[in-house]
Amino acid sequence: MSPRRLPGQRRQFGVIVNPTAGQHRPASIRQLTEGLLAAGVSYHLVEPSSAQGTIQTARDLARASRLELTTKDGTRRGKLTGLIAVGGDGTANLAARAALEAELPIGFWPTGRCNNLARSIYDDLDGPAVIKQLTTGSMRSIDTGLAGDQPFWGAIGVGLLPELLESLGNRPIPRGNLAWSRLLGPTAARVSAVETAIGIDAIRLTLSPLLVSIHLQPYAAGIPFVPMALPDDGCAELICDCEPLTGGVGPFVRNLIKGTAEYGEATRMYRGRRFVIQSEAGRPLYLDGEIIKLPSRGVEVSVGPNQLSILAAA
Repeated sequence: MSPRRLPGQRRQFGVIVNPTAGQHRPASIRQLTEGLLAAGVSYHLVEPSSAQGTIQTARDLARASRLELTTKDGTRRGKLTGLIAVGGDGTANLAARAALEAELPIGFWPTGRCNNLARSIYDDLDGPAVIKQLTTGSMRSIDTGLAGDQPFWGAIGVGLLPELLESLGNRPIPRGNLAWSRLLGPTAARVSAVETAIGIDAIRLTLSPLLVSIHLQPYAAGIPFVPMALPDDGCAELICDCEPLTGGVGPFVRNLIKGTAEYGEATRMYRGRRFVIQSEAGRPLYLDGEIIKLPSRGVEVSVGPNQLSILAAA
């Protein structure tokens, strides 16, 4: 990701807070707002009450020309030059839609379950490190995926990914290999092999996999599925198991977490720009940390032409 500088204008950010995010704490919000002011960034903070409210509020903020902004010297009025999504991946996705429409950069303050987008882009999720990323004055661009008409910036998938999210519930991701093993064992046992037609550009496969997922960023469900993912190259990576896995999908995922997994004949990785997933209608479908239903016709996935600008240092 090549960094760019924000235009020579005041840094005035809309802070969109999801108060129901799994790791939401008032102290965390204070840390963010105090960090912004200390860096000379003014802000306008809102707390939408619903998912639909999040995207509408983000759109309203992006269009507003005379918002009241909190500064280190009081208040003033002005137009936003960026957005910050405070929450998990679902909040990040909704706010990013508005940022893309308004051609504004967006940053992420992670207070959700997995925080995959923030984890993929910032790596270090310690508060001061994230504030430095948000306020450095630099931007990067990342690819936008389209699953039908739904944009995403992290991952989409059937099989293991939605099952993992269900198992996590509102808890944060496990810490350490033992905690992951305790979660993965029963989760992997619940994943059924379902016949699925898969398309990757001109390639067509019909399999009964436990895992099918398409990735724009390294992390999904808190796991580094594609550590080598290039987030701005116009391609995505599709992962699927093509042969029965020894011990099931659990050991493979544990190796992903430890950084020792290898893709090969059994579990393959394909790179492409256009994909198709066709399977049983109504199957749970993971999309950027949320679960929706797979349409009856399946889902067509592509890497879109418009990239999202991210508040992030080099």
